Amino acid sequence: KGFAAATVDDIVANAQVARGTFYLYFRDKRAVFEALVDEFLATIEVIWIRVIHSDRFQDVSHFH
Repeated sequence: KGFAAATVDDIVANAQVARGTFYLYFRDKRAVFEALVDEFLATIEVIWIRVIHSDRFQDVSHFH
């Protein structure tokens, strides 16, 4: 459906939560989107930190 076409009713139906529960945590559907993006970026950051601190990343000789 995409962001523009999705409604709060669609979100609560798919999440299987009550509409009131939705509004307890989010002001609108954009707030849900922002929370999902924040969570995604935090996950990517954790993965990136693990990669740059891994022995494999430090050994770049295999790129030459």
